[in-house]
Amino acid sequence: MAGKRNYIIYGPPGGGKGTQARLLAEHFKLAHIDVGKEFRRLAGEDTPIGRKAKHYVDSGELAPQDFFHHVLRQALMKLNPTDGLVIDGPGRTYEQVLAVDTLAKEFKRIFLAVLIKVSDEEVLRRIEKRFLCEKCNAPADATASQGETVCRRCGGRLIKRSDDNEVVMRHRLEVYHAETLKAVDYFRRQGRLVEIDGEGPVEKVSGRLLRALKRHEEGTKSAHPAYRLTKLPEEFPYLRKSGAILARVLTEVVGQVRPGITTQELNLFAEKRIRELGGLPAFKGYTHMDNPGKPFPATLCTSVNEELVHGIPGSRMVREGDIVGLDLGVNYHGYFTDMAVTIGVGAISKENEKLIEVTRRALDEGLKEIRAGVPLGNLSHRIQGVIEEAGFQVVRDLVGHGVGYAVHEPPMIPNYGRRGEGMEFMNNMVIAIEPMVTQKSHKVIFKDDGWTVEAADHLHSAHFEHTVIVTDEGYELLTKM
Repeated sequence: MAGKRNYIIYGPPGGGKGTQARLLAEHFKLAHIDVGKEFRRLAGEDTPIGRKAKHYVDSGELAPQDFFHHVLRQALMKLNPTDGLVIDGPGRTYEQVLAVDTLAKEFKRIFLAVLIKVSDEEVLRRIEKRFLCEKCNAPADATASQGETVCRRCGGRLIKRSDDNEVVMRHRLEVYHAETLKAVDYFRRQGRLVEIDGEGPVEKVSGRLLRALKRHEEGTKSAHPAYRLTKLPEEFPYLRKSGAILARVLTEVVGQVRPGITTQELNLFAEKRIRELGGLPAFKGYTHMDNPGKPFPATLCTSVNEELVHGIPGSRMVREGDIVGLDLGVNYHGYFTDMAVTIGVGAISKENEKLIEVTRRALDEGLKEIRAGVPLGNLSHRIQGVIEEAGFQVVRDLVGHGVGYAVHEPPMIPNYGRRGEGMEFMNNMVIAIEPMVTQKSHKVIFKDDGWTVEAADHLHSAHFEHTVIVTDEGYELLTKM
């Protein structure tokens, strides 16, 4: 594994995740985030957030996604971005596991997951004897011999954790088997999971872990999916399902658009339908490195009239004669697809009809250039030609992109260029093609909300997008409406 090391440690509650994470951090000189410790630290604060954290710690209940996301984001923001990292206790449900990996990518980290396997019987035996230092929070097995009551590291008093009782632990084990083990399969499918036996002395488990990590690194130096421009055939069913959910929901959203409806109503409808169909919103909570403090707050991007892309839904009503860009993404079991359309609301002007028709046609014509071995510039040049021949402008500051494991991946795919130039499309590459078109000037401005992009001359604009798999014969459309 090239570059800095980043690990996530999974396992049952009481399975030794914290101990192994600490030893791993010491061995490789990594930063260490203990999510459980972060919750317990907050639980000791007499604040609204602290009281919420205390409830989740004491009861063993799952923390809501937004609360978990907030705690983890705050911990990540404190780190030096050049340091490697190990996280333990990183989520107990699929949505939380995904939040960890999504946040990690936003902070330019790619994680290898470790699953420490320990039986329920061993977990319950361990918690009877588990103590923590009240002062430094180190586990007793790392600081004291059996029967001692004082921490050898700092002299603090050894205490029982508030959640170390059989009732809470059995509940957490039920959640672990029902939710977490299924969620960890997200990493297994991507080849980013190492599994070890977690029973036995601490030093033996640690040795197994280091050997397993070495074997994984030696076997995957050139195959880490985070750096792969192409996807594996066994991943295509997940991508197809993601695209099918996306196309269905976006079609239904289009059917909801009418004069008087608010963009927030469209957003709430889109999120409800994605979840009902088994997916997750891909855009909600997404952060880009240019704007790390403002995660996108919605499921659907709604861009009205002069707004080109990334409009944030709200109280704005769409009106007769408006044109509305609808951009939506779906995450299905860790596989992402992206799609957009622009539509008219009721009767629209001839100029807007032409703008929408040309943008749609530019996408259709560009898709015809996709085939393994064809230079990317051929697609870019064809899209540009359709747009400019119609008297419109191609936006330069925003481009299409790779997709699949995340919302945005390499390569960048401009909507302008020269034939014969650029990298060649590869078989099994997954890409999002999205012409963005303005009427008079190709220049755009970014609004103060940190997301909405609109035409600099405030004239209307349009946007269409599809996700496809590149093949030797052409492409497979994943987002067919």
